[in-house]
Amino acid sequence: NALAPLSMGGLTYGVTTTEMAAAYGAFVNEGIYTTPRTITHIVGNDGKEIIAENPSQSRVAMKETTAYLMNRMLRSVITGGTGTSAGFDGMTMAGKTGTTSNNFDRYFVGYTPYYSAAVWVGYSQSNEKINSGTKNPAALVWKQIMEEIHAGLEDKPFFEKPEDIVTVTVCSDCGLLATDICKRDVRGDRTYRTEIQKEAEPTEECTCHVPVRVCHNVENNEYHMAGEFCPDETCFEEIWLVGREFMEKPLENPIVQEDGTVIETELVFSTDADYHLSYRQTLPTCPYHTELQPELPPEDEPAVPGDEDWEWPEWWPWGEPGDPGTFPGGTENPNVPSDPTNPGEGTTDPGVTDPGTVPGENPDPEVPDEPAPPPSEPLIP
Repeated sequence: NALAPLSMGGLTYGVTTTEMAAAYGAFVNEGIYTTPRTITHIVGNDGKEIIAENPSQSRVAMKETTAYLMNRMLRSVITGGTGTSAGFDGMTMAGKTGTTSNNFDRYFVGYTPYYSAAVWVGYSQSNEKINSGTKNPAALVWKQIMEEIHAGLEDKPFFEKPEDIVTVTVCSDCGLLATDICKRDVRGDRTYRTEIQKEAEPTEECTCHVPVRVCHNVENNEYHMAGEFCPDETCFEEIWLVGREFMEKPLENPIVQEDGTVIETELVFSTDADYHLSYRQTLPTCPYHTELQPELPPEDEPAVPGDEDWEWPEWWPWGEPGDPGTFPGGTENPNVPSDPTNPGEGTTDPGVTDPGTVPGENPDPEVPDEPAPPPSEPLIP
């Protein structure tokens, strides 16, 4: 076998379908592998004498917990993955599809609580593509055979969950225990509740998510990492990944810059690169807020009579500004009623004969006939 393709599961000479069926049978058999055999025993002509025996040979191939988790994963291949065409009603099953380059080989290995089977479709003497549309032909053959074999058999689940399997909520990006900020990732909730072997249960919390201050430029709807001068009103917090998902790829033709520097690689970005802090740090921060903005003065409080900024309204009828009798209730200005609660009684000033000291009712030509009505708000704040 060549070592390089072996790391990806590719074998120079491959394995037989019998070996594959036996290997997958260990998953449903709680991790115990049983050597496949065609003949179990040979009896004599009388049907009673055992001439030869071929007993089964079994050994533990994996932990029970490993087999349990494999069952969970491989079931999803048939319920919603690449092996849906192998599924049939009324039976618990799991399996895995396989395809070599250019569709020269198509594989499906699957099992139920009763049987395990493997199917290969291809050409043994030449490389020819197996064109079958979107469905794996090996999975279709597997279904046709296994559905008939299981006719009349009662459905039953795989073996029960072992005690050493625990349920935890982890971060789907780093596999550590999920925290609140994992749920606030800019791509959405990145927490995942799953079953895992107790010995592999994470004890540390997620370290791959970090809060990042982002500045939003409303004018062109651009987002940048906030700089030191970005005002609070344009900034908000986002949760990004601290690591990066891009790698350096060698260039076919290295680039020689003017200073003699040779660029031999280029960055290859993943679809999530925009959400990685280490990637964003390679780009300029907010270019729109480059200096400290002056603080706006606090809003002035409304002026009241007596303040320097107070402006006397044009309709003000009672005396002159600064005269203590200017306000209703004053006693020194004869033009102001002595009793502000009953202004229609007039005054004792000999120069005023009409009690109409109330604006608008005094015939004295020195008093305006029709001043503007007072505002709805009280005259005295």
